[in-house]
Amino acid sequence: MKRVLFVFVAGLLIWIILSYAGARYASQPNLVELREPGHYFDIPVEKITLQTTDNVRIEGWYIKGDSAKAVVLANGIRGNRLGLIERAKFYAAEGFGVVLIDLRGTGESEAQPISYGWHERHDIHAAADFLRKKTYTHVGAHGISLGAAATVYGLQEQPDYAFVVLESCYGSVQDALNNRLKMKHIPRFTTVFMQKFSEWHLGVTMQELQPTEYIKLAKMPILILAGDSEQRVKRTETEALYKNCGSPEKSLHYIKGAKHVDLLNHSPEAYRQNIRFFIKMVFDF
Repeated sequence: MKRVLFVFVAGLLIWIILSYAGARYASQPNLVELREPGHYFDIPVEKITLQTTDNVRIEGWYIKGDSAKAVVLANGIRGNRLGLIERAKFYAAEGFGVVLIDLRGTGESEAQPISYGWHERHDIHAAADFLRKKTYTHVGAHGISLGAAATVYGLQEQPDYAFVVLESCYGSVQDALNNRLKMKHIPRFTTVFMQKFSEWHLGVTMQELQPTEYIKLAKMPILILAGDSEQRVKRTETEALYKNCGSPEKSLHYIKGAKHVDLLNHSPEAYRQNIRFFIKMVFDF
């Protein structure tokens, strides 16, 4: 019995230790030093540094527009501005002012734990405030994956966006985790301790991390984009986002054959067509 008890306790301790390490690893920053913007753009781009309301330093690039319209671009988990360049060029060509940011814990921004979009919402607010101070009167937000979730969580501060575009947004962080566990054939119960450690480390509960709930606060026009072959974000999650969206002007479009990938890179024509149609609907009312 002593041997059985010893094995049980030892196994439990190993499980707890691995869970703690897993929680810290999942939220670990991914900082990358980037080249000067002139290396990536053939148009004028200004380097900017922003300070969020919770005192986190955010790095980004700003492209001046030739209209009253502007947009904030935010990438997915552990991504950075480099994944937003083609979208920035697209919006700039449409006359928009554009800010591309490295969300906290990524790129050249301050090293902070990655919180699946919860605290990152403040980064998007800071970028939107920057654009408003530049006298843009119609500022939108366009987020990808984690950046999309951050945009939705930010609706609780009533940011008065002119429009929102959400790409591959998860329905809840619990769903996102379960989908990944299923893909790797890992039992759900193995992450019980890891989830609790994550809540303690990030200061937010798993129950709070549900874009499907916060999207009910939306009043501005919203476009939801997703791949029709997604595995990391199930179609039911995307449908729930659309159904729960509080905006009277909402659209949902699937990119044919796309999984959890860069939708613009996967289907450039279909992607640009959807964005152009949505922008026209928003600003030609």
